[in-house]
Amino acid sequence: MKIRFIVNPMAGGGNKTAEITEVVREVFADEHGLFDIKATKKPGDAYRYAKDAVERGFGTVYACGGDGTVNEVASALTGSAAALGIVATGRGNGLADALGLPRDPAAAMRLALKGATRKVDAGTIEGRYFFSSVSFAFEAFLDRRAGAEGRRGAASCMPLALWWFLAYRPARVAIRWKENRLRATPFVLTVANTERLGGGTRAAPGARPDDGLLDLCLLPQAGLRETARSIALLYGGSIEEARGFRRIRAASLEIERDRPGPIHIDGEPVDCADRVRIETAPRALNVLAAEPGAPCAAPDGGHNESR
Repeated sequence: MKIRFIVNPMAGGGNKTAEITEVVREVFADEHGLFDIKATKKPGDAYRYAKDAVERGFGTVYACGGDGTVNEVASALTGSAAALGIVATGRGNGLADALGLPRDPAAAMRLALKGATRKVDAGTIEGRYFFSSVSFAFEAFLDRRAGAEGRRGAASCMPLALWWFLAYRPARVAIRWKENRLRATPFVLTVANTERLGGGTRAAPGARPDDGLLDLCLLPQAGLRETARSIALLYGGSIEEARGFRRIRAASLEIERDRPGPIHIDGEPVDCADRVRIETAPRALNVLAAEPGAPCAAPDGGHNESR
């Protein structure tokens, strides 16, 4: 048994390295093998440590952090035989929540002893992987503003969401998938592999990480009153009830905006060109599983267009 634990010490606040080390000793006290712990110091460290683990033949690599740490580790493992484990210590834990993984660190680590894995999809955007979502419109703007003010999660963002809306200037977009084309000025525009954004907001209800499809969820820009209702539905987990909500399910699509601008990839801000292509790599990542995945069902609610 060879397991590497890659720890983001500051994920979720506080220093997690000592805590994770103690849990590793507790859970694997009676096991024979190599249990290696690496703490990150800067962006990119988690990816490098995970890539090194694959090259050294580690069978399991744990990402101990939030969605950013999970993205780096999972990106390095995608396409390999190694399995991703997640100890969710961040404020946004989209993939862990989507897979029903335990939040308790010891329980999450014990999944490695059971050995059950499942395969999930990886999304790609301009040469980068994502595993939860990519957001383009107000949700990306909101996450950037929230991050600048040290706010994460729905509860802390909700009080200022309407105020930030007044400062938001939406872009016009063209969306292409197969032979279809849609033009819109979106308030919400998320391409999702799982239901939740990096900060935990449920922006793509029904999205599944193992169905070979991406869920593009769009909500058009509206006036202040309708937007207030939409924000409440977004943070309440019922965005599909908002007026004008639209879902497109496709294996690949293109998004063209009228200007370059920031987007969020698994909760991390990235400056992006005005035109991007987004695709899914089906069943590209092995993940330690709590339970076997249930068959995927088509999501309900809103206006849906498949494939």
